[in-house]
Amino acid sequence: HYPLRRQRQMCIRDSYSFYQTGRYQLDQTRTATAEYRYVAWTGGENSGDSTNHYITGGLEWRFNPLSILITKAGLQLRDVDGGESSSAPYIESAINTSINSKFNIRGFIRYSLEDYGNFINGVDYGKQSVFRLGASSEYELTPRFSVIDGIDFIQNGYNEGQATGTAVVKNGSSELTANAYLGTRIKIEDSLSTDFTVNYTDSVSDFAKRGYDRWRVSVGINYTF
Repeated sequence: HYPLRRQRQMCIRDSYSFYQTGRYQLDQTRTATAEYRYVAWTGGENSGDSTNHYITGGLEWRFNPLSILITKAGLQLRDVDGGESSSAPYIESAINTSINSKFNIRGFIRYSLEDYGNFINGVDYGKQSVFRLGASSEYELTPRFSVIDGIDFIQNGYNEGQATGTAVVKNGSSELTANAYLGTRIKIEDSLSTDFTVNYTDSVSDFAKRGYDRWRVSVGINYTF
């Protein structure tokens, strides 16, 4: 595959990505994968441009008719304009399993270096490590009514800061964000459903004025075609 993806975030930064994936079927339930991915971040007055190379190997394992595990791990090579080149392990894994015809559980884990949100209090942190862990579930009470819930944690670590003006660099700082939600899903038609969720987020930060807690109520419509 040769997709080229462009994202604009807050009209400040753009990212471009390219990847090539190879697959080899080991048996009826397991497929080995190998992937190279290139991601470039550009733009932004306060954050340096960066290039990232990901070299990973993985496994897709359908260990029963209702469950699948997709995992990959490898190396991330990163270069930041005006900063330091670095490398770090890259890990990504997800599982989707159905306990029965009514109860589905999903989980994920990921560790990598990331570029979004690394300019804090006048300092551009060239090395932001991010660990993500989460799980969600859906239980079908009736053919048209389900209960949905989930929880996830995000741990951010900040290093290699470059200050603008008189800003204070706080290398080694971290942030931990926990998010949980509970809601309902109503199936209107086979391809149309609506969600109602209550979400709570709590964030603790080593940086001034960055910690917060928040309640949020949301309503959404899902259409599959």
